[in-house]
Amino acid sequence: MTGEEIRPANPRGRLAAVASRFVRAPLVHFALGGGLMFLLAGGRPPLANAPAGERAPIVLGSPELERLREAWRAAYGPSLDAAEEEALLATAIDDEVLFREALARGLDRGNRALKARLAELGRSFGLATGADAEALEVAARRLGIGADDPVVRRHLIELMRLAVNRAAGAPPGEAELRRYYEEHRDELAAPPRVRFTHVFTGSEPRGERARRDTDELLLALRREEVQPAAAAARGDAFHAAPGEVAATRTRIERLFGAQFAAALDSAPERAWAGPFPSVYGWHLVWVHERVPARLPPFEAVRAEVARRFDRSERPRRVAEVMRKLREKYEVVVAEAGRGGR
Repeated sequence: MTGEEIRPANPRGRLAAVASRFVRAPLVHFALGGGLMFLLAGGRPPLANAPAGERAPIVLGSPELERLREAWRAAYGPSLDAAEEEALLATAIDDEVLFREALARGLDRGNRALKARLAELGRSFGLATGADAEALEVAARRLGIGADDPVVRRHLIELMRLAVNRAAGAPPGEAELRRYYEEHRDELAAPPRVRFTHVFTGSEPRGERARRDTDELLLALRREEVQPAAAAARGDAFHAAPGEVAATRTRIERLFGAQFAAALDSAPERAWAGPFPSVYGWHLVWVHERVPARLPPFEAVRAEVARRFDRSERPRRVAEVMRKLREKYEVVVAEAGRGGR
């Protein structure tokens, strides 16, 4: 058998989805719990400390690797390629790191659900017969019964994962937020808008006469110099939008259709234009104004900048926190036939 130090696989994309789905499967909970947890420690109890100056070992040999593969096959079928196996191995290692860190930080000591679980385990093993829950919990801890319980393990991993996420979510400084604001000006800018009034001529019940009627109405509006506020009564009722609309291009397309939105782009301002087709019929349009894209001042969108910053930066920060945690451990895969990296 040969030993080799490994780096966890890239957690992004399809492999991350595979690994996430894998570790949520009930069978996998058992594969990653119990005996495997003890074997990952290289035969040591999970809380055994490495000698000063050394990294604590996480060792996976052929039995542990095969147990991971069997859990995959039981949950998802026989197909498991090399990239998927690498991602699953990285996930198993990260879970072991999280588990040990949770124990080292005492996350199990004040958690009521875990204390109740340990008491339950103590009772099932017949410890301290007749004792109360606290005494059973103490007895179970003393004998290390919870160390190989998959329920305890999974709960501690999730508690530590939350702690990592909190650490990665530390509020950014003002300079970071302003830099993000400047780098994402196009995304933060309010999109351009058009404010216009339209007069509608429906295709139903007019049919082919609708376009001709609209042409005649356009001539009348221009000849009589009808103002937008008084023009709506000259057309048909339109229920999809009010007579005056102020909207972005996306919103206009949703209300009237792409053909209407494209025609509106070339319409003159403060004059009647058309007819413009929509999915409902024909429209005459008076464009009041076109408002260009506008970047709000930083102070007005600071909260939005903070939300976007957190959403984009948190995965990187989580990965950095996990990298630092992994550095505390020496990860060794010991299986015949696995080449070095």
